[in-house]
Amino acid sequence: MSRIDIKLDSHPTRRCGECQACCKLLPMKEGREEWDTITGTRWARGFHKPANTKCPHQKFGVGCKIYRQRPLCCRTFVCRWLTGQDTDDQHRPDRSHCVIDPMPDALWMEDNDTKQRTSIQVIQIWVDPKHRYAYRDEPMRSYIERQGKLGIASLIRWDSSAGLVVFPASITGTEWMERGGISEQERTPEDALRELAASARLVPP
Repeated sequence: MSRIDIKLDSHPTRRCGECQACCKLLPMKEGREEWDTITGTRWARGFHKPANTKCPHQKFGVGCKIYRQRPLCCRTFVCRWLTGQDTDDQHRPDRSHCVIDPMPDALWMEDNDTKQRTSIQVIQIWVDPKHRYAYRDEPMRSYIERQGKLGIASLIRWDSSAGLVVFPASITGTEWMERGGISEQERTPEDALRELAASARLVPP
């Protein structure tokens, strides 16, 4: 069996600490069983946790009960606060109630009149529904505006189906706009790459 080495770079002075926000807010799914040649153990298999649901392996004051055997989807996730990707001014996710996904994504917008579809690059921000409007608070609002200057909108997610898209003034040129009505469909990795390639043409060099 081949082995994939994954390098996870994080901010030199940042650690997860007591934060377990991603363990609750993000959906996680892993259907494979893999052998870990480093620890000599197997990663958890058949793991599926819906968004905004506490992971069954979370333990208060301890963290992940199966940390050494946690599934690949958990091993490879590192939030943007931890990596420091333009987040030096951000609060830790358990304090901001927002988890910024490290991977860019794309969505399609359809004109109601012309039915023309346009792809735009987005950054996903998973927000605790108990703090539904935390993304409007500083310094998260400033982060969303900075992303807008790069031509990137923000996709606010409360769970796997509920959310909205934020177009900051740095994109609209006038005012902050929020648009709901998102729908998520199953996509292949090839679909995601095509959407990102299409949206990249909209981002200024």
